[in-house]
Amino acid sequence: MFIIHGEEDEVIPPEIAVQVYEQAHEPKRIEIFDTKASHDLSEIADEIYVEVKDWITKYLIDKSEK
Repeated sequence: MFIIHGEEDEVIPPEIAVQVYEQAHEPKRIEIFDTKASHDLSEIADEIYVEVKDWITKYLIDKSEK
């Protein structure tokens, strides 16, 4: 599970993302961006694209090729 959350999310507080992360099984990762990232994370879309691509490559694509 990869949780990406914005510090400035006014819909779901970052603390909820942390609670979900703590309950999740491995592999898991959480990134809470302290920039002015709102609920839809559009302010940091390029950065998130790279993070998600790396996560998929590491945990989904690599696993399916073995």
